[in-house]
Amino acid sequence: MFLFSGAQRRGTIVLVSFMSLFGVYYYLNALILQPDLPPLVMDSIKMSNDKRPSFKSKNVKVIELKSKDPNSWDFKEWEQFGFSKSQIKTIVNYKNKLGGFSSDAQLKKCHVISSEKFTELKKFIVFKKRIKSIKPQLSKFKLILIDSIPNYKLNNFFDTLYFQKLNGEYRYYVNADFNLNSISNLEDLPNKFQNQGTLMMNRKELTLIKFKKKEFIPFDINQADAIKLSTINGIGKVFSERIIKYRNSLGGFVSRFQFKEIYGLKEDVFSQLSKYVFIDPTSINTINLNVVTLDELIQHPYFNWSLANAIVNYRYHHGDFKSKSNLKKIHLVNDEIYRKIAPYISV
Repeated sequence: MFLFSGAQRRGTIVLVSFMSLFGVYYYLNALILQPDLPPLVMDSIKMSNDKRPSFKSKNVKVIELKSKDPNSWDFKEWEQFGFSKSQIKTIVNYKNKLGGFSSDAQLKKCHVISSEKFTELKKFIVFKKRIKSIKPQLSKFKLILIDSIPNYKLNNFFDTLYFQKLNGEYRYYVNADFNLNSISNLEDLPNKFQNQGTLMMNRKELTLIKFKKKEFIPFDINQADAIKLSTINGIGKVFSERIIKYRNSLGGFVSRFQFKEIYGLKEDVFSQLSKYVFIDPTSINTINLNVVTLDELIQHPYFNWSLANAIVNYRYHHGDFKSKSNLKKIHLVNDEIYRKIAPYISV
């Protein structure tokens, strides 16, 4: 028999009571939390509870993107989703072909993006609203002048021009359908005037210049000088001198249709000339058939040598002409020739 002192007996009683209470608590705890498990399993739970399992956190892959819009992703950003370089190249080419991804459906159609990859991508994608670019409407123009300073003389040749200041230069344009040949006085334009062909330009980049039209007063072409004639659009120094030379050789114009006889005068210039001039028939210089010589007569555009010689011979054999109609007795003078030369002869 073991003999215990009073203090030892009390200590033993306290220890046994504590162990009993701990066992009851452990049993009740397992019974409440795992009510469906059989008793035998409960015992194993009691034993395993003393060794609680420890879980180590798995490494979670972090996706770093500068933007959620896949249109702005570079190679490194696509690589984070496990795409190879060749796959990324295919995605980028497909994007460029579309002009950029605008929806999930477009992205999903790319054949290198599987359903699983698309599901992963979708968590990160937000498409930015794209503004559709509007292409500027281009029109055809002719560049006619490049100058270092503004040119204020162009209003003498054009009613309408387009202007642009570019790189310190002043550029002047006309519509592509403008006929530059209608300006017969091109030689009077600045030396830098040039026709550089047709250019495609954005009309909004050009400034429209409309020159105030001058009031034009018609004048007698038989009295006009070269300066007066050059005020008509399409008639410059060369044509004005040519018109005066032909007018003087005729003795003056009697009909607008005679303008067409001027060498090099085109139809549109003829229209301008006919529009702004009138003819005074009283200022015509005539030829006296009874005193004119052969050499003098052939100076007139309407009398060739054969006709002039026939007229002088007729006068030599028949005497002076009594009237202009006597010319009809000459076999070379038919009705058409007579109507043409009659205004320029006298007796």
